[in-house]
Amino acid sequence: MNIDDSPLSANSGPYGRRPPLLTRQIRESLLNRQTAGFDWLYIETVGLPDEYAQFDESVPEDVVTKWAVACGYTSLRDADQSVQRPQALLLCRPSKQLPEIKKQVINRFLLRQALILSRCIKSTYDPDKTLIITARRLQRKWDLYTIGGFYAPEY
Repeated sequence: MNIDDSPLSANSGPYGRRPPLLTRQIRESLLNRQTAGFDWLYIETVGLPDEYAQFDESVPEDVVTKWAVACGYTSLRDADQSVQRPQALLLCRPSKQLPEIKKQVINRFLLRQALILSRCIKSTYDPDKTLIITARRLQRKWDLYTIGGFYAPEY
């Protein structure tokens, strides 16, 4: 059997893996329907503004530590234990928009975003993971959702 004649290649389409309209329909049918599909509750969007996510010559951990000290914490560890952040395992989906930035408390906002982003790996946020601060992690933008509700409701 030729691979091109396989029933699995029917999902490929001319635009690669899936045509854009099909991708949109799948996303809307799974993520936005209340009665079936995935029941993911949106929690928040996390990410740093581009001007704060560029770490040309500086070490990202040192920058985040400066934000912690500017907020009155003695160390990054102290800030990590005190800053309020999600305490459950969450699903991460790439986001195209930034969270709402609170200019009056910019250092506290940046610190919280960095602490959450440093625990996002691949597609999950795990509050129990070790704090690993890298430029790549801090440059990402995620929408966070609860995990669960993978089955259609029973009738």
